[in-house]
Amino acid sequence: MIRAQLARMIDHSVLKPEAVDRDIRAGADLVRELGVAFYCVQPTRRR
Repeated sequence: MIRAQLARMIDHSVLKPEAVDRDIRAGADLVRELGVAFYCVQPTRRR
């Protein structure tokens, strides 16, 4: 299995209550860069 295939099978989350917008954006950038399948943040942090 190559890295890209594995990335499409995992998820990433930023669920800490103290996470700020910068943390959410950094997580999103990482997900895009690695091609991760799913990104989860707290619903209250969503705009």
